[in-house]
Amino acid sequence: VEFDDEFLLTFRIERMSFAIPRDVTIRLDGALNEFRLNELQDPEQLTFTFRAKYLTEGENDIEITSTWKDYLSNDFEKRSMVKVTLGKLTAWQKVKGWFYRMGLV
Repeated sequence: VEFDDEFLLTFRIERMSFAIPRDVTIRLDGALNEFRLNELQDPEQLTFTFRAKYLTEGENDIEITSTWKDYLSNDFEKRSMVKVTLGKLTAWQKVKGWFYRMGLV
């Protein structure tokens, strides 16, 4: 991925238990969107949009957080990681990236 790229990260989620998860939320750190599902009965393919300018040069860990409730309204959460590599940056891109990550732009 290059500094000025906007890219998509797509993955599939499915339930691993007999019970149907309810009030499902899937978030990825730095994504421009999140997904909310009333129920997760069948496997779902989700696509998240990212802007590379918020990443740092080299390998970046992006945390995926999934939250849901069971039929008794017990809360559950699972976290996992995915890696995205940002190509070599110029000195100016490093400065601009710092401003983006600090929320100053």
